[in-house]
Amino acid sequence: MDAPFRATYQTKRMLYEMMLCAEHRGAYVGYVRGEFSRTLTGFFQEVSSAFRFPYTFSWSWESLDACFRDLEWLSFSQLLWVISQPEKLFAQEEDHMAHVNALQRSIAAAASFWRERQVPFDCVLNLFE
Repeated sequence: MDAPFRATYQTKRMLYEMMLCAEHRGAYVGYVRGEFSRTLTGFFQEVSSAFRFPYTFSWSWESLDACFRDLEWLSFSQLLWVISQPEKLFAQEEDHMAHVNALQRSIAAAASFWRERQVPFDCVLNLFE
Protein backbone atom coordinates (compact mmCIF):
# COMPACT_ATOMS: atom_id res chain seq x y z
CA MET A 1 0.00 0.00 0.00
CA ASP A 2 1.18 3.49 -0.81
CA ALA A 3 2.02 5.92 1.98
CA PRO A 4 -0.89 8.30 2.67
CA PHE A 5 1.40 11.34 2.60
CA ARG A 6 3.33 12.98 -0.15
CA ALA A 7 5.23 16.21 -0.14
CA THR A 8 4.94 18.74 -2.92
CA TYR A 9 6.63 22.01 -3.63
CA GLN A 10 4.01 23.94 -5.60
CA THR A 11 3.05 27.56 -5.96
CA LYS A 12 -0.43 28.55 -4.75
CA ARG A 13 -1.69 28.60 -8.32
CA MET A 14 -0.38 25.10 -9.06
CA LEU A 15 -1.78 23.84 -5.78
CA TYR A 16 -5.24 25.27 -6.46
CA GLU A 17 -5.20 23.77 -9.96
CA MET A 18 -4.33 20.36 -8.49
CA MET A 19 -7.19 20.67 -5.96
CA LEU A 20 -9.64 21.76 -8.66
CA CYS A 21 -8.69 18.78 -10.85
CA ALA A 22 -9.19 16.45 -7.88
CA GLU A 23 -12.64 17.94 -7.23
CA HIS A 24 -13.57 17.40 -10.88
CA ARG A 25 -12.65 13.72 -10.41
CA GLY A 26 -15.08 13.48 -7.47
CA ALA A 27 -12.68 14.12 -4.60
CA TYR A 28 -13.60 16.04 -1.53
CA VAL A 29 -10.64 18.33 -0.86
CA GLY A 30 -9.96 19.49 2.67
CA TYR A 31 -7.48 22.38 2.79
CA VAL A 32 -5.72 23.10 6.08
CA ARG A 33 -3.48 26.12 6.43
CA GLY A 34 -0.37 25.52 8.50
CA GLU A 35 -0.03 29.23 9.19
CA PHE A 36 -3.30 29.07 11.18
CA SER A 37 -2.43 25.74 12.82
CA ARG A 38 0.47 26.79 15.00
CA THR A 39 -1.49 25.71 18.08
CA LEU A 40 -3.50 22.56 18.66
CA THR A 41 -6.68 24.64 18.94
CA GLY A 42 -5.90 26.44 15.68
CA PHE A 43 -5.25 23.11 13.96
CA PHE A 44 -8.53 21.61 15.15
CA GLN A 45 -10.35 24.76 14.00
CA GLU A 46 -8.79 24.46 10.55
CA VAL A 47 -9.54 20.74 10.18
CA SER A 48 -13.05 21.12 11.54
CA SER A 49 -13.75 23.84 9.00
CA ALA A 50 -12.02 22.09 6.10
CA PHE A 51 -13.99 18.87 6.56
CA ARG A 52 -17.18 20.46 7.91
CA PHE A 53 -17.12 18.45 11.13
CA PRO A 54 -20.39 18.32 13.05
CA TYR A 55 -20.95 20.11 16.33
CA THR A 56 -20.18 16.83 18.13
CA PHE A 57 -16.47 17.22 17.27
CA SER A 58 -14.79 17.57 20.67
CA TRP A 59 -11.38 19.01 19.75
CA SER A 60 -9.34 15.89 20.53
CA TRP A 61 -7.34 13.35 18.54
CA GLU A 62 -9.90 10.64 19.36
CA SER A 63 -12.72 12.83 18.06
CA LEU A 64 -10.71 13.66 14.93
CA ASP A 65 -10.25 9.95 14.24
CA ALA A 66 -13.96 9.29 14.81
CA CYS A 67 -14.98 12.08 12.43
CA PHE A 68 -12.62 10.81 9.74
CA ARG A 69 -14.17 7.34 10.01
CA ASP A 70 -17.59 8.84 9.37
CA LEU A 71 -17.76 11.83 6.98
CA GLU A 72 -21.33 10.88 6.00
CA TRP A 73 -22.15 14.59 5.64
CA LEU A 74 -19.76 14.92 2.67
CA SER A 75 -20.16 13.72 -0.90
CA PHE A 76 -17.05 12.16 -2.46
CA SER A 77 -15.56 9.28 -4.36
CA GLN A 78 -12.10 10.00 -3.00
CA LEU A 79 -10.56 12.17 -0.28
CA LEU A 80 -7.68 14.59 -0.55
CA TRP A 81 -6.33 16.42 2.49
CA VAL A 82 -3.99 19.28 1.57
CA ILE A 83 -1.88 20.88 4.28
CA SER A 84 -0.06 24.06 3.31
CA GLN A 85 3.08 25.08 5.18
CA PRO A 86 3.16 21.91 7.29
CA GLU A 87 6.37 23.06 8.95
CA LYS A 88 4.25 25.57 10.90
CA LEU A 89 1.91 22.94 12.37
CA PHE A 90 1.93 23.10 16.17
CA ALA A 91 4.94 25.45 16.14
CA GLN A 92 3.72 27.26 19.25
CA GLU A 93 3.08 24.09 21.22
CA GLU A 94 5.59 22.91 23.80
CA ASP A 95 5.08 19.28 22.85
CA HIS A 96 5.22 20.03 19.12
CA MET A 97 6.54 16.62 18.05
CA ALA A 98 3.95 14.72 20.08
CA HIS A 99 1.23 16.50 18.09
CA VAL A 100 3.02 15.90 14.79
CA ASN A 101 3.23 12.19 15.64
CA ALA A 102 -0.46 12.10 16.63
CA LEU A 103 -1.34 13.75 13.32
CA GLN A 104 0.70 11.21 11.38
CA ARG A 105 -1.09 8.36 13.16
CA SER A 106 -4.50 9.96 12.47
CA ILE A 107 -3.78 10.44 8.78
CA ALA A 108 -2.48 6.88 8.44
CA ALA A 109 -5.53 5.47 10.26
CA ALA A 110 -7.95 7.48 8.11
CA ALA A 111 -6.18 6.43 4.92
CA SER A 112 -6.30 2.78 5.96
CA PHE A 113 -9.98 3.01 6.93
CA TRP A 114 -11.07 4.57 3.62
CA ARG A 115 -8.80 2.46 1.43
CA GLU A 116 -10.31 -0.70 2.97
CA ARG A 117 -13.61 0.65 1.63
CA GLN A 118 -12.07 1.24 -1.81
CA VAL A 119 -12.05 5.02 -1.36
CA PRO A 120 -8.71 6.65 -2.18
CA PHE A 121 -7.42 8.88 0.63
CA ASP A 122 -4.31 10.98 0.21
CA CYS A 123 -2.64 13.74 2.16
CA VAL A 124 -0.49 16.31 0.37
CA LEU A 125 1.95 18.39 2.38
CA ASN A 126 2.71 21.49 0.33
CA LEU A 127 6.08 22.89 1.32
CA PHE A 128 5.96 26.03 -0.83
CA GLU A 129 3.73 29.09 -0.63
